Amino acid sequence: MAVDVAALEGWARIAAALGVGALAPKAWDLIRKAITGRSTKERAEVDRLRVEVEEARVVRDREAARRRRWQEHASEVRRIALDAGVKSSEIPAAPNGEREPK
Repeated sequence: MAVDVAALEGWARIAAALGVGALAPKAWDLIRKAITGRSTKERAEVDRLRVEVEEARVVRDREAARRRRWQEHASEVRRIALDAGVKSSEIPAAPNGEREPK
């Protein structure tokens, strides 16, 4: 069987034009991950991290809501004190939310 060199050169040009050289390593990497099970492990890790992020967001939102409720309460108590005749200078300043140095 004779090999048609011109046809092979034509196919090589088409492959180069389509960027097959750039796709081949990616395809090989996907095949290797599928064989070793690494792709499944990476997917599980991504899913685990996604759950962790969602849990952290829930905690953040809960703490922010709690902080807002305390701020509103402090504001209400300040207004009650002012309405009762307490001078503004006698009401302690609100904390800035930072911890005092030890």
